[in-house]
Amino acid sequence: MVECKHRIAQPLGWRTRGQATLKPIENEKPVLAKAGLKPPMKDKAQHNQWIIDTFVNRSGNSKQTVSMLRNLPEIWKHGADLVAKEIVRRINMCFDFKRRPANPTTRPVQGVEHLYFGTVPWRTVDEFMACREQWEQFRASSGVVLKTADDLAKFEDYRAVDVSKTGLKRPKKDTALTIAKRMFLRAYTRSVWGLDAKAMSYAEVAQWLAQQRAEGTVFGNAW
Repeated sequence: MVECKHRIAQPLGWRTRGQATLKPIENEKPVLAKAGLKPPMKDKAQHNQWIIDTFVNRSGNSKQTVSMLRNLPEIWKHGADLVAKEIVRRINMCFDFKRRPANPTTRPVQGVEHLYFGTVPWRTVDEFMACREQWEQFRASSGVVLKTADDLAKFEDYRAVDVSKTGLKRPKKDTALTIAKRMFLRAYTRSVWGLDAKAMSYAEVAQWLAQQRAEGTVFGNAW
């Protein structure tokens, strides 16, 4: 009823069903599920290490050219033959957020420090779907891939603010901090929140904010 198919000491997982072997067990076959990636070398014994190297060294611009057979819909629509064609694919090996990250830190992947975290369930399906949509927007606009705890923190900061409740239109790259800046400036120009637009000119406000930034008293040093 139950069959042991593989035994390894440490796996490397990414996205949906992607698996490689970081630490094998002697005389045991490594686990390798490429999840759409196509190593360029013919020697399959090198594929596992190529996957690990690709994972560690990937960036937002990482791509690969692969050769694939034309699919049936394409053949039917264009009257094409069943021949190979080359396509350029973006290498996407980031977490798929099917669970919520928790307690992020870093751990070495063959000597290279990489983001590591536990996960907990999402409270609702809608929360999960919203996170996935926000991740696609954030990834596309920022080019960030999840390799450090700071990368994850930037994304968490990005999705911390629901702009639909602020009345602002947010470019996809804006974070909670930049939205706070814009809300403050909007409030000042409208003389709300106890602010008076007549108290200082815009140039004086800019000078005051620059001074507060230097002192780290408004919005922190990140301003």
